Amino acid sequence: MNNIRIAEVRSRIRILTHFKKFGTYHAGVVLECDRQVIASYLVDVESWTLHEILLFANTLDFLEDELIFIFFKRVSNLLEYYVLLDNGREIYCTLLINLLEYTFKKEQYQYTEVLLAQLDLLSTDYREFFHRTVYKFFEGLLLMKRGEEVKGRKIAEHMLETMRYLDQEPLAKMFSHLV
Repeated sequence: MNNIRIAEVRSRIRILTHFKKFGTYHAGVVLECDRQVIASYLVDVESWTLHEILLFANTLDFLEDELIFIFFKRVSNLLEYYVLLDNGREIYCTLLINLLEYTFKKEQYQYTEVLLAQLDLLSTDYREFFHRTVYKFFEGLLLMKRGEEVKGRKIAEHMLETMRYLDQEPLAKMFSHLV
């Protein structure tokens, strides 16, 4: 378990260092050995807890595409059990946000729409304010892709401004690359 945590932290440090230096989020800086440690662990573990779901959520951007879909199927089956817990709801919202970004970047908009609908259902409480902000941001992006450029851009830009207003400039900068 310690090797998995080390691989995750080292990967995050490498990604954040690259982001700080170049201003872009690039998962390609993750060491292959760290990718393998994390992927092997997630493949081999028999039953997933919130720990594995969070690990998947935090590392999906440097996992192989086919593993992401296999793992998402696995966690989808657990959704109904864990969303009843506050911590579980938070972890699933985080996972959905990361998957939204992943599918949007891959131009898999049909999946983005499904994930957005799931995030809409989960981010209804005031404690999910951040998740709701990101939901609205991606809603704006999808409107832009559907041809409603002005309306969608207005929503997306407003959410970016909200993030900046709440002193979340690094998040706003990261998401602004999608507009």
